[in-house]
Amino acid sequence: MASIRKSNCEETASLPVSQNRLSIVVALLSFSVFINYIDRGNLSIAAPMLKDELHLSGSQLGILLSSFFWTCGMFLVLSGWLVDRLNASWVMAFGFLLWSAATGVTGFLHSFTAMLVARLFLGVGESVAYPAYSKVFSKYFPDSQRGFANSLIACGLACGPAFGMLLGGTHASSANRSTFNNYGPLTVHELFPRVIKTFL
Repeated sequence: MASIRKSNCEETASLPVSQNRLSIVVALLSFSVFINYIDRGNLSIAAPMLKDELHLSGSQLGILLSSFFWTCGMFLVLSGWLVDRLNASWVMAFGFLLWSAATGVTGFLHSFTAMLVARLFLGVGESVAYPAYSKVFSKYFPDSQRGFANSLIACGLACGPAFGMLLGGTHASSANRSTFNNYGPLTVHELFPRVIKTFL
């Protein structure tokens, strides 16, 4: 009886999608979390230069570095509620657009308050990521493939900060601005192929 119940659960949890489509989906989602973790960590790369440029105190820098996590943590619950009730593709699209815009404009900001607002919006945008990934995996991926799919997400999670910190350190002289200006548009370019390939 338990095996029948489990089989029924697996059937209802996964919609029929071709293997090629699933491969594209997981590659795009993994790339998105790679960019996600570059975006959320780039301020720490530029922090020493921004502290001098904007004349920030240690407490102000601490507020900027932690502010992302305030809104990301608070909005995770709302994001999960939204992906359960709305089309996950459009929830992801809104989140990706918001976080890429917040990252992109950060390179043009020159005050503590403006950067704080941008970081708070970045947290809101990135809060959609994991609830949306979970929804996509449960809806489209069979149980036998979810472990590997989740491992690719975790790979993007680890490689994003590694790549971002290496690149930011290599170009340290301009990292305080170019890091934000380059990664924001990159997320926008990655946004629309994801939505099309995943759900259309």
